[in-house]
Amino acid sequence: MSSPSPSPSRHERQAETLEKLDDIYHELLAICMGNSPATRAFRSDASRRLDNLKRKFCGVPDGEAGPSDHNTPLTKKPRLATPRAPPPIAQNTADPNHASPPTNPPNDATPPTDKAALPNVPRPGAAAQNEETHPAHAQAKNNTVEDEKTKLTTAQARVKRVQERYANLLHNLNEEPASKEDFLHDIQNPTGGERKPQEDAAFGRILRGCGEEGCYEEWKCFLQPKFSAVDLSWISKELSGIQKRAKLNGPARMQETHLALEDAEESANKKRYVEFLVSHISVLMFGLDWRQLKGKGSRKMKIEFYESTYQKLTPHKQYFEGLSEQQRAHAMKNEHAEGYTAWRTKIEPRITARNRFVDLYLAYGPIVFLDPFWDVHALTDGARTKDFPALFTHFINNVPEDPAEAGVSVAAQRWSSSYDAVHGVARAVDRKVWKALKILLASDPDTVEEP
Repeated sequence: MSSPSPSPSRHERQAETLEKLDDIYHELLAICMGNSPATRAFRSDASRRLDNLKRKFCGVPDGEAGPSDHNTPLTKKPRLATPRAPPPIAQNTADPNHASPPTNPPNDATPPTDKAALPNVPRPGAAAQNEETHPAHAQAKNNTVEDEKTKLTTAQARVKRVQERYANLLHNLNEEPASKEDFLHDIQNPTGGERKPQEDAAFGRILRGCGEEGCYEEWKCFLQPKFSAVDLSWISKELSGIQKRAKLNGPARMQETHLALEDAEESANKKRYVEFLVSHISVLMFGLDWRQLKGKGSRKMKIEFYESTYQKLTPHKQYFEGLSEQQRAHAMKNEHAEGYTAWRTKIEPRITARNRFVDLYLAYGPIVFLDPFWDVHALTDGARTKDFPALFTHFINNVPEDPAEAGVSVAAQRWSSSYDAVHGVARAVDRKVWKALKILLASDPDTVEEP
C-alpha cells in the first residue's frame, strides 16, 4: 500500500526548503574560500552542523556520519571507482525434478554426510563478512580513500594558488591610477598571450584604479575626437584608400598599406570597445534584475523565465502561439523537451558570466566598464584558467583596504574617480550612451557592497 501524498501546503514547504538549501549551498561555496583564522573557524563550525544535520535527517548513528576536515572547503564525496560486489547467494544443488528436502528433518532421520549434497547456505553474518573482504570491495574502498585524498589535495592546492595569486596582485594598490592616455592605449592595444597573465593584469587594473575625482571634462575632451572617427562609413573609406594605394609603386604602396592596416586595427579596437560599453549596459541591467530572484519562489520564477524565453525564440514562437498554458506545459515536456534542455544548457553559462560582471561592479564600482577584458563572452569558465572562478570569488569577497585610508575599501574610496572617468568616456562616445548608463550607475560610494 502506497503512502499518502503530502498535502499541497506540505508540497509548498518542501519546495521552499529545497530552494533555501540551494541558496545555502551557493552561499557556502562563495564564502568558504580562504585560509584566515576566521574562515577556518567558520568551515569547522559549518561542517559540524552539516554532520549533525546528516545524523538527524538521514538517521545516521553517531560516529558514522564520517569525519569532516574542518579546515578545507567542502567537497562532494566521490563515487566508488569499482562497484561493491554483491553478497554470495545461496545455491541449491538439489535435483530440480525432485522436491526439495525439508529444512528441519525428523528426529529419526539421519543427516546426510556428503557435504557436496548440502545446499551452500551461508552462515548468519557471513554475507556481510564476505562483502567486506571481497577483493572487489577492498579495491573499491582503497580507490575511494585515494580519490578523497586526491580531491582534498587538489582543493587545498587550488586554495593555495588562489591566495598566492591574490597576494601578488595587491602591489597594484600602490600604483598611480590609470590616466586617459593609459586607457586609450589599453583599448587600442589589447593584451594577448597566455590566459593567466591576462587575468592577473585585468585584476591588477581594477586595484590600480583610473582617473581622479572631477576628471570628467578632461577625459571627455581628450577622447571625443578619438571616438568620433568610429562610424559606419569605414567600409567606403577603406575601399577608397585601397584604390589610392593601388596607384603607388611597390615599396611606397607596401608602407602606406602597413600604416593603413595599423590605423584600421586601432579603429577596430575602439569600435569593439564601444560595442563592449553599450552591450554591457544591458548586461548590468539584466544582472541586477536577476539578483532580485531570490528567496521564496525564486526557483519557480527562474524556471518560468527559461521556459517563456525559449517559447519566444524565433524558431519556436510560431509553434507556441495560440496554445493554452496546459498545452504549452505538455509541449515543453514532450515535443520540445530535448531542444529546451540543449538550449538551457547552452544559455546558463552566459547568465553565470553576466552575474559575474554584476558582482564585480557591485564590489569595485564603475571601473569595470573601462576594461573590455570583462566582456561576458570571456567570463565563462571554459574561456579562462581552471583557477579563475575561485580567484574571481576570492577577489570579490576580499576587497582590500585603500592604502591611503585605513578602514575604507579601495572600491568605496575610488568610486567617485572611476565614476567620473566612465562619465567622460561614455560622453565622448555619445550623449545617449551616457544617458543610458547613468540610469544604472550610482555615484554614492555607499552603494558598493562590502564583503
